[in-house]
Amino acid sequence: MLSGLLKNFLDRTCPVWPRLEGKKVAGLAVAEEGVGQAIQNFKTYASLCKMHWVGSVTALAKNPGEVALNKNLKRRLNRLAQRLLL
Repeated sequence: MLSGLLKNFLDRTCPVWPRLEGKKVAGLAVAEEGVGQAIQNFKTYASLCKMHWVGSVTALAKNPGEVALNKNLKRRLNRLAQRLLL
């Protein structure tokens, strides 16, 4: 199952797919109970566009602002950002 927002993003980027080849990409997902297939769907999209997948970060949160308090998440996001920049 694909979320409507992700489907809309994928559809709207079709015209630029050739320009995405070789670019680095990472996945981020926040959900209340589980990220489900979100990261896998985005990873498949990256593969179709021949992009270089560098990783992903996921988090669970039930309330607004809850993710911002997660110090472990900040560390994981920093590591992912470093992989995108190298």
